[in-house]
Amino acid sequence: ASNRILRRVGSSEAWLWSAGREPVSLGTSVGYSSRFSLDGTRFYLEGPSDESSETMPLSVHIVGSGAALTVAQVKPCACDGAPPPMFSPSGRYLMYRDYGALSHGWYLFDTANAWLSAVSAFTQWHPDGDSYIFMRDSLPWRHDIATGSERLLADVAPVGHPDYRDNAVEFLGGGLALLR
Repeated sequence: ASNRILRRVGSSEAWLWSAGREPVSLGTSVGYSSRFSLDGTRFYLEGPSDESSETMPLSVHIVGSGAALTVAQVKPCACDGAPPPMFSPSGRYLMYRDYGALSHGWYLFDTANAWLSAVSAFTQWHPDGDSYIFMRDSLPWRHDIATGSERLLADVAPVGHPDYRDNAVEFLGGGLALLR
């Protein structure tokens, strides 16, 4: 919680501020979007892009090292409520959605190896940090990134409207999953 992305009012320059350190300039932009990993060691930036471009750069920055990894040029959703890029609980992986892709597909970026791959579906990160939950045939599945294995979490579909089942898994203590 000691790292922040700051912008002065009226300025388009973004700065990384860390407790006990001088702010570091991240460059200028009209609309940076950013978020830190839970452990505070990484953050992503969407932007800057020039106004005529339909895409914007997405990059991951390692706090304290000055290292920046280019992830991709992405097309953001022109809709309200689009999911932002999300770091895994371990901070190693970044999942994002590209609305320029034909399927409006999900992509997984491994920050340790600067490796990018397409993902068929994504709902949320599993609390262990190296796997994620996705829905297949209205049922929740867990994908382990390290092994590539997939496991059915429950053989009952969550209740509620089918259009909203993608966000139907909540994790409780002890690894139990609550299907909403």
